[in-house]
Amino acid sequence: MTIPEKAAQFMEQIAADDSHGYDQGSRWGTPDYDCSSLVISAYKSAGLPLTSTYTGNMKSDFLAHGFSDVTKKVNLYTASGMERGDVLLHERNHTAMYVGGGMIVHAAGNEYGKATGGQPGDQTGREICKTGYFNYGNTGWDCVLRYTKEDGTVTPPEEEPYEDAVEGEDYYIVKQYDTLWGIAERFLGDGSLFPLLQQINGLTGTNILPGMMLLLHPEGLEPENPPKEDTKPPEEHTGGDGAYQIALQVLKKGDTGAVVKQAQRLLIASGYKMPEYGADGDFGAETEKAVKRFQKAKKLEQTGKIDKPTMSKLLGL
Repeated sequence: MTIPEKAAQFMEQIAADDSHGYDQGSRWGTPDYDCSSLVISAYKSAGLPLTSTYTGNMKSDFLAHGFSDVTKKVNLYTASGMERGDVLLHERNHTAMYVGGGMIVHAAGNEYGKATGGQPGDQTGREICKTGYFNYGNTGWDCVLRYTKEDGTVTPPEEEPYEDAVEGEDYYIVKQYDTLWGIAERFLGDGSLFPLLQQINGLTGTNILPGMMLLLHPEGLEPENPPKEDTKPPEEHTGGDGAYQIALQVLKKGDTGAVVKQAQRLLIASGYKMPEYGADGDFGAETEKAVKRFQKAKKLEQTGKIDKPTMSKLLGL
């Protein structure tokens, strides 16, 4: 996998994870980012020893670490000629990454449209987001930087090949430069399913370290102390324990929050579009109808609620 691809996957993973928002006071992923720290962190996660800290010193740093200025080779108005992983830079004000298909990922202000003072995490779904390409401001991007050193392929010689790291595809040993998005895309077929890996492995964020063992599937995990049938909360199903606990809350019309938004994203990824409101975190009539259509297709009871059987099917289990 190339370095630009690793960086692009990092950007998409952070944009899809609402635990990360925009704030210049906690801008290195603890938990938030600003525009420059996000792009710098993406390429650092891909293995580049960057030292830049803001938009004003990014260009010289990136050019010193394998990038070329390809501004004259692309169309700043239409994005024609741009490649996945290209860094779009306005040295005084903003930076973003082109991720292909006419889309960019960028960090663009907290819920108040300001640089500081918001709540941790993405409160609007737009603080860090994947959105359509645009040419910045009145003068446009100052430059487009592209990683061009050799073929940009990451192949750490001291580690076994990426393909050989799975034992029966039940677990995966995290390698250097891995992202949860990339692991989910490889083994679950869709990078946006990375929250499943978080659930299975008891992760509260998206940071993973080389050598960490990630379970890929929940099958076979049993509670160390299974609760009695009559002590289970009626609206919650729990399996696993310790680091591998999986809590599948029953979601229904009227519920709101990040868990609802996550379930809505899974529905959309499964082909059950919600064109009016989308993944807005509010379980309304549109979501209920989508759930019933999904349940009918999967031969489940059409309750309109996302219970354990429905969630299991959504997660492809």
